[in-house]
Amino acid sequence: MSGSFSQYQMKTLDKKDEYYSGYLASLKMNYQYSTAISFRLIGQYNDFDQSFQIQPLLSYQPNPFTIFYIGTSNNQVDGETNESQIYLKLQYLFQ
Repeated sequence: MSGSFSQYQMKTLDKKDEYYSGYLASLKMNYQYSTAISFRLIGQYNDFDQSFQIQPLLSYQPNPFTIFYIGTSNNQVDGETNESQIYLKLQYLFQ
């Protein structure tokens, strides 16, 4: 498990006016169920637009030359989902 917090702001040279200010906070968790199956979960909060993103990913690697991914990405603003994606990926080495 790892996390990060980044704060950003931009002010005028005389520091009287502020153009923008905000932060990004994220948390990443990995779980290795077996040598072939793993799960990753990333959650991120964006203070600039008050949005929350969550990105789970499941991977299955039956051998060193084949891997299968299934994941999703969800973006929520004010508690309502406004963007959602599901994706699949299969990687195989032809010999």
